[in-house]
Amino acid sequence: MDYTPIRISTIFPKRALSFELYIFFKEHFLKYIEVGRALEEEHLDKLKKQKIARFYIRDTDEGNYQNFLDEVLNQTIDDPSVEMGDKVNFAEGNACTAVEDMKKDPGSKQSYHNTKRAAKTLRKLIADNPDALKNFYGRKETAETDLLIKHCLNVSALVVGVAKVCDLGEDDQDALSIAGLLHDLGISRYNEEEQQLFLKVYKTMTLEEKKIYQQHPAMAAELLKKNPFVDPIIVDLILSHEEKISGEGYPEKKTKLTLPQEILSLCNCYDKRVTVLGMSPKDALKVVQVDELGNYNLELINKFKKQLKDNGIVI
Repeated sequence: MDYTPIRISTIFPKRALSFELYIFFKEHFLKYIEVGRALEEEHLDKLKKQKIARFYIRDTDEGNYQNFLDEVLNQTIDDPSVEMGDKVNFAEGNACTAVEDMKKDPGSKQSYHNTKRAAKTLRKLIADNPDALKNFYGRKETAETDLLIKHCLNVSALVVGVAKVCDLGEDDQDALSIAGLLHDLGISRYNEEEQQLFLKVYKTMTLEEKKIYQQHPAMAAELLKKNPFVDPIIVDLILSHEEKISGEGYPEKKTKLTLPQEILSLCNCYDKRVTVLGMSPKDALKVVQVDELGNYNLELINKFKKQLKDNGIVI
């Protein structure tokens, strides 16, 4: 029997489950919850205190688990009685799992469906709740969330907020959220040494290192083109996420970007400084306002700044 890991944060308490939950203990999978039963809050809190980050389900229950996630999305994100912290935990866990699944199998229909659902969850949460972005953005990565995935989640959250400020509709917001989650998929295809370039300041890279790093947008786009379920708009956004209107971006050195392309590039540029390079949100904004002037439209930078301040990310 095969088992699939799932994040604890995607299992809401007090909801009857249509699948069995297992924990992995001393090299064995132990049944924790039977079908039809619900996970109690005290049990969930106990597991979190024990730093157990994952449950496991049988592979045959994958469909039931996905249906459970769809129901939670429909019933919970808009429910005012559910605390914001619980909503953010669910959105984050759902998104992390989606990105991990796409890293493993970018051609999977189910994995892409999971990514679309995760992106929609983020969009609904952030667009409809004034406090959501502040609660979501900048949460410290945990042992089970690597830096690359945390960066992708933060970018996905940021682009939704900026897109709303720029009066883009829900379709554009969803597309940007999906692209934010998957934009650095190409980096996961580098070897271990090449992946370390993700942690470096671009300007300090050697010419050879830059040539290697500049390939990652096209690598992600090529991977996703092979998945017939991925919208070409998403592929195009991802291909352009390192482009700048000055022509100093890559891989195509574009000088004209659509508004969604420019939003994704700006949010990626900003969050790379915060999540990867360890700058404070305030200091990263100051650097962007100086170093990136001319790379992005001033009006967009000002809207981005306003969003960060209005949401309490920068004080």
